[in-house]
Amino acid sequence: MIDSLRRPSLQIVVVLYLIPLFVGCAPDNTQSLAELGIDPKDTSRVWIENNKVTGLTLSYVDSLESALNSLKKFPQLKSLNLEYTTIRDDQLSLLRPLENLHELNLNETSITSEGLSEISRHVDLRTLILKNTLVEDAGLNKLAALTQLTTLFLADTRITDNGLQSVNRMTQL
Repeated sequence: MIDSLRRPSLQIVVVLYLIPLFVGCAPDNTQSLAELGIDPKDTSRVWIENNKVTGLTLSYVDSLESALNSLKKFPQLKSLNLEYTTIRDDQLSLLRPLENLHELNLNETSITSEGLSEISRHVDLRTLILKNTLVEDAGLNKLAALTQLTTLFLADTRITDNGLQSVNRMTQL
């Protein structure tokens, strides 16, 4: 039972989705967003900071493969929401150019423990949402490299009490 691994520093995390304020977008970003199939004025899918795209929601895009290939045009991206997409473990390598990524939402995807190796390359990640994925106990060891990670959401996965031992060693959570 998961409750058997309580420790004082563990907290229940409530994830809130905020609608960002659209403040304008540079022309080159506007073109790149159009290539992703995103309207730059869609404030529920695009976050802008200092005239640069810093956050994207790619849920329900028409061509996920094309959108993932275009992400290299957004190296300043800090937040990426891929929930409810068809992303696969082998496609996670397309996120490598996103060296500033702080938040990654993979809720309701088919990501498995194999994909966590690729995710662990994003050492600046602070929030990782793996709710309703196919992640299992063995994959959690791969997240040890994420020393900046402060929020890890694992609800409705294949994680057992044994797998939570790895999480317990991640003292920054």
